[in-house]
Amino acid sequence: MNNILEQKIVERTTELSEAITKLQSEIQERIKTEEKLKESEERALESSRLKSEFVANMSHEIRTPLNAILGFTSLLAINVDDPRLNQYIDSIKAGGKNLLTLINDILDLSKIEAGRLDLNPEPVDLRSFLEEIKNIFASKIQEKLIDFKLRISDDVPPTLILDEVRIRQILFNLIGNAVKFTEKGAISLEVDNLFKAGDRSKVDLIISVSDTGIGIPLQYQTVIFDSFKTTPQSTSEKVWRDRIGFGYHQKACRDDGL
Repeated sequence: MNNILEQKIVERTTELSEAITKLQSEIQERIKTEEKLKESEERALESSRLKSEFVANMSHEIRTPLNAILGFTSLLAINVDDPRLNQYIDSIKAGGKNLLTLINDILDLSKIEAGRLDLNPEPVDLRSFLEEIKNIFASKIQEKLIDFKLRISDDVPPTLILDEVRIRQILFNLIGNAVKFTEKGAISLEVDNLFKAGDRSKVDLIISVSDTGIGIPLQYQTVIFDSFKTTPQSTSEKVWRDRIGFGYHQKACRDDGL
């Protein structure tokens, strides 16, 4: 009886020892895995830091001569009386401001990663702002012999408090695509608003871009917003593209300046 009991104790002891050995091995493997993950995280953070530093330095280097170009363009505009030349100067200025916006877009990527992207609303003359965007694409539109229609609803306040940089980014992408994929017909930029019930100092600004380009086939409309996804270039049917719009909730400037 004692021999049987001793044998069972030995067997249990052996099983327990094997289990402990296995557990220790798993713990060691987990520790190694965690160390590798920590090293990978540290490398990723260092890589992100270096990228952000590089982007900041390059953006600064590019903006310095660009600001000089914009400054001298403004001086030229003061000293040139020829309307045709002034139109060219306005196009240079608009293009320079757009390039500056693109540079800021690059910086925004780093801000988004850090969760520190903020909106900067300020008073904006909406019609002048949209005319400026229209002028950026004027030469390409004239080259393709297509029309550009700008309509701003009469009840849209002339001056609004909004983030000009963000709106410019969105419109530049939408109109840029419309110009690229429209070979004939027209591109329309329309602005409407919905006043808030009981508070006419706030509006829902609705900006829509539409065109007579090739459109987006139904089967691709679910994937076009994925990164690096586009529709096949072989699509040739000319159809009205589904209306693309975005809402922008913001505060309108009242006559009292508030």
